[in-house]
Order: sequence, then C-alpha cells, then structure tokens
Amino acid sequence: MKTAVVYFSQGGATRSFARAEANARGADLLEAVPVKKYNPLTAFTRGCPAAIRQKSVPLQKNLNLSEYERIVLMAPVWAGFPAPPFNTMVNFLPSGKEVEVLLVSASGSSDKSHDKVRALIPQQGLQSRCSAGYPLAPMNNYTYILRCADDTLYCGWTNDLTARLAAHNSGKGAKYTRGRGPVTLVYSEIFPTQSEAMRREAEIKRLSRAQKQALLDTQSGGELLTVYDADGRACGERPRAVVHSQGLFHHVCHLWTVGVRDGIPGLWLQQRQFDRPLYPGGFDLSATGHIDPGETPETAMLREAREECGLMLRPADILPAGSYRQQYSRGEGGGFDDELAFAFLARIDGIPPFAPGCEVADMVFVALADFAAAHTAPLDLPARRMDGSARTVPHKSLCCLHQSEWEGVQPLLEQYLKQ
Repeated sequence: MKTAVVYFSQGGATRSFARAEANARGADLLEAVPVKKYNPLTAFTRGCPAAIRQKSVPLQKNLNLSEYERIVLMAPVWAGFPAPPFNTMVNFLPSGKEVEVLLVSASGSSDKSHDKVRALIPQQGLQSRCSAGYPLAPMNNYTYILRCADDTLYCGWTNDLTARLAAHNSGKGAKYTRGRGPVTLVYSEIFPTQSEAMRREAEIKRLSRAQKQALLDTQSGGELLTVYDADGRACGERPRAVVHSQGLFHHVCHLWTVGVRDGIPGLWLQQRQFDRPLYPGGFDLSATGHIDPGETPETAMLREAREECGLMLRPADILPAGSYRQQYSRGEGGGFDDELAFAFLARIDGIPPFAPGCEVADMVFVALADFAAAHTAPLDLPARRMDGSARTVPHKSLCCLHQSEWEGVQPLLEQYLKQ
C-alpha cells in the first residue's frame, strides 16, 4: 500500500516523529509549509485562536495526494485543536483513501483533540482513524554544553535538543560551532520554561573553564548510553539516569520471539519483575534493552536475549525487522524516554529453552491474533506459561503496544511464520 506521511511542524518535534513514521512505514514524507511562516515568539498567541476556529492557512505548495492509498496526517496540538495547517492538509484529501491521524501533544493525551479531528475529516469515501499520537515531555527547554572538536566548550539553550545537535553537526547551528565539529554533548539541564533555560545559559557562560569542568563532573559516572542527534549521528555518552530523566535520544533493541505452539502461531512475552522501576509486573516483548556504547544493535540483542530470558542465540537466529522511533512517559517523576528501537525476530516453535534472569518474573505465550486485536481494543489476553498452565494478561499491563513498530513488524511476522 503506497503511503504518504504529511506533516506540519513548528518547533521540530513533529518533524522528528514524522521522519520516524515515514521510515518505519516505507512511506513518502511530505511537509506542509505555510506561505506565511509562524514567528516562534508569537506562533501560539496568534495560532491558537485560529486553531480553535479551525481556520486553514495557505501552503507554499499544494499537496497532490491522489497517488497514495494511505495518508497519515501529523500536526501539533494548539489549544486543544490541531494547528491551522492541519486543516489545510485535510482540504487536500482525495476521496476513497484510508486516512490516519497522529497528533503531537505537550499536555499528555491527545484523545480530546482526536475527537475534534473526526469532525474535520469528510466521512464520505474516506476510511479514517485516529491513532494514539505522540505525547511530548512537559519540560522540553534545555540548557546544554558541547565539547567541540578543538576541545573548547560551547553553551546554548534549545527546546529540541535532538534537532539542535543535528544543526550543530551539520554546520547550521551557532556561529561558534561552525567549523568546530563534530560536537559532543557533555552536559545538559532541563527546564519547564524558555526563560529559565536562557537564564541558566547566561549563568553558565559567565563561569570559568575550571568552573564549567566542575559542572561537567557532576554528570559523570554510572552506566553510560550513547545519545544521538536527529540525523542519527552519535553525539557522546551520557549517564543513563540523565538520559531517562531528560528524554535524550538513544537506541534500544527489541526481540520478538515467535513460533507455533500446538498449532497456534503466537508470541512470547516476558513479565517484568515486580521490583523494576519502570512498568513493574508489566508484560513486554521477549527481551528488550539498551544498546551499550560500542555495541551494534545485533550484538546488543544477542546479549539482552541471553541476560533477560536465557536464550543463547547466534546472529543467524535473529532477523532484523526495522527501527522505530518511540517516545513515552516513564511515569510520575520518572522522566521521559525518546528511543529508536531496533526490532529483531526469532522463531522457535514449541517451547523455547528460556531460563529467565533476575529481571524477568515469567514467560507467557499469547496467540498472535489476540496480540493484534489488543492494538485496537482494550482486550485482556489469554496466555499460557511454559508449563502449559493458563493465565490472563490484563490489557493495562501490556507495555509493548507501540503502533508504528507493530505495523512494521506484523507483515514480517506473518511471512516468517509461513516459512
């Protein structure tokens, strides 16, 4: 199915999500650019009233969407409504197409906004659905320090650190960093408002080199994770606690262990131990984890499979199944995750030789059809343990329902299980 991801982005966050969606779906990426671009300082004060009135705005280029069978519309939420360029995007929708809407909201859930969207999309000749969308971190103003290639330090502020790192590395960032790349992120703080981030930037710029180094030392030590810019370039290693609390972009790996058990194609899920800080007792994919500095996604996946569920796999045993940008809250006070998840498939029919490690409480088998249904309805899943005993997986305990990853992996799973 030929697909287009059509988006409007004001600050860059929706653009990052749209790129990830297009990559995951193998879709064309089309940007809706207003003729009169919004001033960053007045975008919301002027744009929100227009959004509430559901006004359209002229675009620099008309959108020709007739060649696409599925169209994914993406836009930020302003005052509870999609930003005005979204309304113009709707006007370009041809009849007879499947339409999906993904909204980016800074206030958490975008459900109410999706209800308003349903009234905007013409029903005649269109199949439309509103997916969960992307919640943004409520705090997204950063003060940061970079180490340049000549070992000098640069301090700045931004409301999109991932995109800003890409700008610095491509020579389009600050004048100071041009010609001094590549840059490495060595320190960052996060604030709820732009004014606080800018004030902190001014404070740090007044520090001596020795004082700045002392500041960097406060964020050193512990497990390190590689952070990346919006173009996928590695930009240094940061402590895991900082990465999670500030939502820094990093890489993880996901193992989908599938197979046929008693004639039923299905998927093995792990139940996380109840003392885990994130999703205690929740049900996740067979093995998941961070990609450590120096590891490839493949070597990290083999390690995580061994450590978490005891599977001793070889490179030939796992099949790459794409990479997927995922953002989600880590709960009250727990920060915000911004990840690129590399998915892998492993087929083991019958009962795999699992030997769960200390982070895993149980391994259960669920029918693939039931797992697919859980993506569209809040259904509890019947499951079986390795010993054959039955149990139920409550829908609210599933922490592995990532829509874009499922849509990318599902056709590969079905083909894989037919072999």
